[in-house]
Amino acid sequence: MKQWLFWSCLFVVMFLVIGCPPITSNVKKVALEWDVPVEPEGGYNIKENPFLGLYNGKYHVGEDWNSNGGGNTDFDKPVFAVAYGIVVTIRNIDYPDSWGKVVQIEHPMPDGSKVYTVYAHLEEIDQEILKKGKGKELHPSDPVGTIGDANGYYSSSHLHFEVRDSEKPWDPSDELGHGYLEYIYPSQVQHLRSPSLFIKLRQKIDPIRLSRGNTYFTTEVMTGNSLVSFEYNGRFAGWYQAVEDGWVEFPQISNSGWQAVPFIFHPDYDYRIKAKKSGITMYLGQPDWDHPAVKRDTALADFIALGLFPESYITEVFPDTLDLHDQPAGTEPGEWQSIEVATDYGRFKLYRGYDPNVPLGRVLFFEPDSGLGLTANLGGTNNY
Repeated sequence: MKQWLFWSCLFVVMFLVIGCPPITSNVKKVALEWDVPVEPEGGYNIKENPFLGLYNGKYHVGEDWNSNGGGNTDFDKPVFAVAYGIVVTIRNIDYPDSWGKVVQIEHPMPDGSKVYTVYAHLEEIDQEILKKGKGKELHPSDPVGTIGDANGYYSSSHLHFEVRDSEKPWDPSDELGHGYLEYIYPSQVQHLRSPSLFIKLRQKIDPIRLSRGNTYFTTEVMTGNSLVSFEYNGRFAGWYQAVEDGWVEFPQISNSGWQAVPFIFHPDYDYRIKAKKSGITMYLGQPDWDHPAVKRDTALADFIALGLFPESYITEVFPDTLDLHDQPAGTEPGEWQSIEVATDYGRFKLYRGYDPNVPLGRVLFFEPDSGLGLTANLGGTNNY
């Protein structure tokens, strides 16, 4: 009896001193929160060479971040990782060419997909990245390197920054690896993301701890399914995976009684969601829809989702893309803005507006007898 008591006490003491053994099997690291690659954010702009902007007759597949001071005032300024990820590409050269030094990071997303960010024209690559090499983990605001001029190739320094999905990571031997595209094809454009828009939609994340049963919540701004994720026991999942795995049930909206809704949330409504397990956290992205980067490229993302791209700049097409209710400025329910859109596949008449019979859904479609007769209905922010 005494021997049993001795070993029991010893085990308790060791447990208190050493602690629990680490659990590593199911913990999944994901890129949940995002931020810009430079500091201070307000000290830089991308207006000279924005995403898919025309430059010398070609389309820019990323953004050039320039200091507001112009010239080389941003030379050797720090560049930071925008989210959690793993270094997958290091191009560390010392001779001048159009890319210069490059780092590419792979970001695992909460829904299981992958996104890649590219940091190019660097003056220096961070020594820890060079020391560790491919596979080094980076967290938001970890150093990537410093802004450069591609080893003297450009007359002024700047950061060339890209965001791509998992289908088309940066590859200098591929046409998309040249930084510009002479022509826009759906198969290519659909793998590109507006860097500023992608980050701005994910820069503010609000966690909501779900109780086992009904949890009631509202959002600060409109948000969609691609900006919502769940965490349970260190693992993450998007909407559909969380429902399929039995974590949660589909959400409901209070609108003349509780009823199921698509995964689009608006601050004018009350919602409830039922967790089927204890310890689940829901993360809601809270985009700043009034931010210039969001206003500029939200309509552009619509075109990318359709695999089409207008020759004219989006800001000239829809100068006021969204208001608080995701309603194009100047339109009432049932009214539409319409324009002629020139694409690689002919001219189309595009209507943009919203359907009062589809709560919170933005509608974008092409006239059936124009061009190829395409039609599309976009509800929410799936391509963002």
